[in-house]
Amino acid sequence: MTTLMQDLRYSVRMLTKSPGFTAVAIVALALGIGANTAMYSIINAMLLRPFPFRDLDRAVSVWETVPKQNQHHMPVAPANFRDFQEQAKGFEVLSADRAWSVNLTGKDLAERVEGYQVTANFFSLLGIPAELGRSIADDNFGTGRNNVVVLSHGFWLRHMGADHAIVGKDVLLNGQKYTVIGIMPSDFDFPVGAEAWAPLDFTASEGSDRATHYLEVFGRLRSGVSKAKAQDDLESIAARLGRDYPATNAGHSARVMGLVDDLSYGSKQFVGVLMGGAGLVLLLACANVANLLLARVTGRQKEIAVRLALGASRWHVAQQLIVESTLVSVMGGFAGLLLAAWHLDVTQTMLPPFIVQHVPGLKHLQVDWHVLGFTIAVALLAGILAGLRPPSRFRDLT
Repeated sequence: MTTLMQDLRYSVRMLTKSPGFTAVAIVALALGIGANTAMYSIINAMLLRPFPFRDLDRAVSVWETVPKQNQHHMPVAPANFRDFQEQAKGFEVLSADRAWSVNLTGKDLAERVEGYQVTANFFSLLGIPAELGRSIADDNFGTGRNNVVVLSHGFWLRHMGADHAIVGKDVLLNGQKYTVIGIMPSDFDFPVGAEAWAPLDFTASEGSDRATHYLEVFGRLRSGVSKAKAQDDLESIAARLGRDYPATNAGHSARVMGLVDDLSYGSKQFVGVLMGGAGLVLLLACANVANLLLARVTGRQKEIAVRLALGASRWHVAQQLIVESTLVSVMGGFAGLLLAAWHLDVTQTMLPPFIVQHVPGLKHLQVDWHVLGFTIAVALLAGILAGLRPPSRFRDLT
């Protein structure tokens, strides 16, 4: 540890004596590390943690399938959903929603609102409590009890002026009075783009319908249950329904997908290409800094030769150079972190609001502690890689 601290102090002195080299190296690494940090932030927000739900790794989507018709992503019919919900053993809970066309009226205002009707266990499945009031529960279902609505944080800010007394008041949706029972937190965004949620209260005919497929079904697996096992369970239920209701269910099966994988499918290839480009930029930055360090070592031949002649080991001299390059990369990493944060702010500002609202994770682009850890790791790796080449010239110094 003492030797390392000595190398660190010596590196600071040497870098201070060459401000031009230090600045160029830091800028080169900042560009490479900043690009990678920004791309990892996008991956973290869009592909790894697009939703702030508890047990996100156990959250799944459930779809009906008709393999003979090459349909593998079909919404679920209400009666089939009821049977899945009652009979499937691999899920802690299954929930459903459907799109709800809503027009907000009143006070000379008419606006289209993106709404969803949801089952009673929708919010408990996701594990996000309301910021104000409460979310939809069992007691909000049934005649005379289902004209209630939960609003998004953004809707509350834009249309209610962040009125904390809004809970218990009425709003006009599709010409009917709905009582506001809760406001969701700002980071709650599910389904993506949703601004209002109301109870999905099936009529008797709707509840027995197996021919109309319009429900998006989500679930949380029981601890220790794999997606494959849960799917096997649903396939068995679907096969049984196919025998019992051949007119509507013959040839139908079921599919279980990870919720994040399902909803971020369209983003994966796009983000993968960006990350590949950012990685290439980082490699080029490391190569450039390595060449700068190599040129600097060449200019320090006398100094290094004297140190070797005085008994310093090649390993110790190499270690000192790697410490020096790592110190440069850490400073470059800090600058890259600032550059990435600026880039993410600009990206969110420049993207059309509709895209930000409807692509999972774009609302949550930020440099969080996951990204910070990634940046530190990349900075250290870049410093070590850039510092490995100069010691190869030691054979020319003796």
